[in-house]
Amino acid sequence: MEQFSQSDGVGTLYRRRRSLRVFGVRIGPRRQVLYAAFTIFVSFFVNFVFLWPVNHFWALMLFAVAISSVLLSDLRRRSAIIGSASVFAVAGVLYALVGPAIPVERAGQDWIVPMGAPTPANICAAHIGGKVPADMKLVLVGDSGVLVHAGQSTPLLTVGGCKSAALYQTDAGVLLNVDDYDDYGEVLFRILNNQLRLVDGKPVYVERAAGHGSASVHGEDGDELLGITYLNPRTLSLRGVFACKGHVPVRIEDGKPIPGVPKPSCLDGRAISVP
Repeated sequence: MEQFSQSDGVGTLYRRRRSLRVFGVRIGPRRQVLYAAFTIFVSFFVNFVFLWPVNHFWALMLFAVAISSVLLSDLRRRSAIIGSASVFAVAGVLYALVGPAIPVERAGQDWIVPMGAPTPANICAAHIGGKVPADMKLVLVGDSGVLVHAGQSTPLLTVGGCKSAALYQTDAGVLLNVDDYDDYGEVLFRILNNQLRLVDGKPVYVERAAGHGSASVHGEDGDELLGITYLNPRTLSLRGVFACKGHVPVRIEDGKPIPGVPKPSCLDGRAISVP
């Protein structure tokens, strides 16, 4: 607020700023800068160190609230409202660019461990002489199968233009990678190297068998979206509902034909493709 005072007939211009009251304590103009810097720093630290990995939306919104509170306490009302609106607009644009957070739920190569179940009759038996070689894993997908070589990341299934599932065989165990989508092409969840990652607002939950020989991901209605079973040290089975943007969801069940695939096949190091 601009004010003039007269001193010995000479006009002297000075600026008098409002004092700020915080929790009943009046803060003078010189300390307002420190208060603003402290508020923004603490909000930035809390929201982007702790909240950001869990929820991008609320981290941005709460940081915008902190900046707006500083503007509203230190600027004229009209300028503060315009500044606050701009801050929230920028936060909205940033959220649109970065998207929702995908928090990690669980990690580890022991996410699933082999059971002692026998390998069921499958189309790959004739290709491998009836027994899976020691340096390979056989992944049964519906009535088809994929052979995964040691030390290689092998795609298991593609639906439309999406690589839906892949498996990496290591000396310590297997690492599963899955991208699963809903009917609108939005990501429901991801599994990255056995780490289940949930997307904000997507109602899915996980179940694992008591001995960790199998794991499944379910939707809000209880429908199984993904199931992986580690039958024995050399054989796994994959099932679930897989989709891609612009593609009808494909339901794959153990031992049954895969919709859209004309005949069963055994692929060595290559994915089963649903066009």
